[in-house]
Amino acid sequence: MLWLPKETQEKLSNELKTNLKEDWDEEDDNLWSFDSRKWYESYSNVKIWIDFFNRCDEEDLEYEFARLGEDYDDIKIIGSDPYQIFSINRSIEIQ
Repeated sequence: MLWLPKETQEKLSNELKTNLKEDWDEEDDNLWSFDSRKWYESYSNVKIWIDFFNRCDEEDLEYEFARLGEDYDDIKIIGSDPYQIFSINRSIEIQ
């Protein structure tokens, strides 16, 4: 999941805007998600986001990004205040 306030969205390049529109599901004005996609740093569409997150960190721009991988311990949550918007829970529920 990705949370970007309006001020940070204004800093998106055209390439990132296109990627967001084509590859992410918009949940609301500031929140996007994706499912069943590989997140490898060697992929160009992932590298552009990592570079943007680094830029946000350098320029003190607000954002949050949370990702759950296939493995139980493959969890990533980063951002200006990484637990302000998202929390991660893994649980087993009986249906």
